[in-house]
Amino acid sequence: MKYTDEQIGQAIDLLPEEMQDTLFSPENERVVQKIGIENGLLIDQLKTLNGIVNFSIMGLVAEDDFTSVVMKELSILEPQAKEIVEKVLAEIIKPANELKKKLLAEQKIREEKERTEALEEQRREAEELEEAEESSAEETQTDAEEVPPLPHVPNITRINRAPDV
Repeated sequence: MKYTDEQIGQAIDLLPEEMQDTLFSPENERVVQKIGIENGLLIDQLKTLNGIVNFSIMGLVAEDDFTSVVMKELSILEPQAKEIVEKVLAEIIKPANELKKKLLAEQKIREEKERTEALEEQRREAEELEEAEESSAEETQTDAEEVPPLPHVPNITRINRAPDV
C-alpha cells in the first residue's frame, strides 16, 4: 500500500475543506489507537492502521477492500482484521463518509447557486448593454434629424487677384 506524495496530495485536495481539517485529527488517531489496543496491535501496527484509516477517508482504500488491506498491511488473521475493521468502519469511516457526502452536496448546491447568480448577472449586463445600444442609436437618429442643413455656398473656382509685379 504505497502511494506517492502526488497521489496523496490529489486525494486530499479532492476532499471538502472541512474534511481536510478532520483527516489527521487527534480524535481519529485516539479512536484508532483504542481499537488497535483492544485488539492487541503493536505500536507500529497502530501507526499503520491509522494510515490505512486516513487513506480510506481520502478515498484511496475502498471500503470493500478494507479488511484485506488491514490483514495484509498489519500481518494479522482475518477474524482479528474483521473485528478491527468493523469497529473502525462504525466509529470513523462511515461517519466520515457521511460527512463527506453532506459537505460535497452542500458544496455542489453552493456552486450551482453561484453559477446561477453569475448567469443572471451576465443576462442583466447583456440587457443593459442592449438597452444602451438602442438608446444610443435612437439619439444618433434624432441628432441627425435635428441638424440644420448647411447654407449654400457658391462654388468659386477663380479668385481675382492682383497681378504680381
